[in-house]
Amino acid sequence: MQFRISAILLLNIFLSVATGYCEGTWTPIKFVINHTTMWPKSPTVYGLSLNYFNNGYYPDDIEEVNGIQFGIRNITGGPIRGIQLALLDNGSHEIYGIQASPFRNSIATESNGFIIGGINFINRHKGIQIAWLFNYLEDSGVLIQAAPGNVAHDKLTGLQLGLFNDARGELHGLQLGIVNIAAGDSGAKGLQGGIVNITGSGNYDVISFRGLQIGLVNICKNTLKGMQLGFINIARRKQFLPITFGVNWGF
Repeated sequence: MQFRISAILLLNIFLSVATGYCEGTWTPIKFVINHTTMWPKSPTVYGLSLNYFNNGYYPDDIEEVNGIQFGIRNITGGPIRGIQLALLDNGSHEIYGIQASPFRNSIATESNGFIIGGINFINRHKGIQIAWLFNYLEDSGVLIQAAPGNVAHDKLTGLQLGLFNDARGELHGLQLGIVNIAAGDSGAKGLQGGIVNITGSGNYDVISFRGLQIGLVNICKNTLKGMQLGFINIARRKQFLPITFGVNWGF
């Protein structure tokens, strides 16, 4: 009987904290209906955050989650250190860990870890992006992008693996797919392997490509400092044999 009373007392204390009866700067568990309805109001979670459906705003009330956030839709204004799982989509200011949903994941500033979903939008990232449809990296990243479509808008150091790969800034690494494009003025260093490989923007003031292109059609719009292996190889700035069949090179 005494054990049962003690257990009930401990449960009441825990629930009083978890449901907001006792307010503080942090809570071990939090329930969120939307960005205005939540219990408790504590801004920081060390444990579990359960969300019903957030309407898309970054709520100031959820400043930080250390642990697991799970819900239909998760939107968090502060950092996530742990795991963010959603049945629809996830949104976070920054994340260190795992973010997963079947549809969309978005991170406003930076992330370090593993991101998996239908469509992933990330500013800066170190880790892995996997999507069944599309990956997008706005700023620089040291990572692996794997999806039917991959876009790195700024600098990419790592691997793009998909049907269509586009490194619009600077590429240091590998592109493996059907169509690979590294068209930034900062150039590309590494390997392109696909059916159609394209490097360079046409700006003759920069060195376009240092590495190896292997494909059916290989195009280097600027200076080639490497080798092309393919049926048709085009190196626009070469004065001697700018178009070849089989192999082309420039040093």
